[in-house]
Amino acid sequence: MVETGEGHIMIVGAPTGHARRVVGAWPTPESLADRIIAALNDAADNEPDEAKKGKLRRAAEAVAGVGRDILTDVTAQVITKGMYG
Repeated sequence: MVETGEGHIMIVGAPTGHARRVVGAWPTPESLADRIIAALNDAADNEPDEAKKGKLRRAAEAVAGVGRDILTDVTAQVITKGMYG
């Protein structure tokens, strides 16, 4: 952010990782797992084919159960590798 001598803001840059973590906008492994589960449930809600709808529901249930821990671990690794190479 750059301010003029009169206190007006001229330029605002992209939010930093620190700023995003402070306001809760930084993804966590848990929040990403929850978003995937929600997306599977949303897809099932909008699927007209009953067979596909059932598969999507079962996938959401599997991920929400024991699979959530695995998904959380995997997303943590992806986030860490993305941040630190």
